[in-house]
Amino acid sequence: MTCWASLLFASAILLIAHQTPCHAREPAESIAATAQDEANAELAWLDGTWIGTGCQRTGTAKAFSIKAVLNTKKGTYKAQYSSLPCTGSWSILASDGCQVKFSETIESGDCDPGTVIVTQLVLIGNQSRYITWTLYAADGTLKAWATLKRS
Repeated sequence: MTCWASLLFASAILLIAHQTPCHAREPAESIAATAQDEANAELAWLDGTWIGTGCQRTGTAKAFSIKAVLNTKKGTYKAQYSSLPCTGSWSILASDGCQVKFSETIESGDCDPGTVIVTQLVLIGNQSRYITWTLYAADGTLKAWATLKRS
């Protein structure tokens, strides 16, 4: 998928997402025992392996592959950008239940770190099927974007 096709796909998914906002999801089946359990339950839609094609905001909008493996219970959030190639780990900065803001640290390769924002797009039951991945530089400039699908 080209970068521009990816952007159009994300726009179409956003239109669908507005019909099923994440705040309308079903409540958790069990009451969490601790604040950490509650936070994990609120972010359970993140759990899983997410794959897609990202687009760098450069002169030619370069495409690259993304695989994100996210686990809220273990607190591990890892990303592989195999076509660049580099890997990164994410640390949660903030969350509102529908969107999570991460700080990314590059662990290997020659990628630029930044702030990653993951937004839940399509929710079916309690499971998100698509998410957006957006990377911003320290000055707030958009660097890259993608729509990722749960694999």
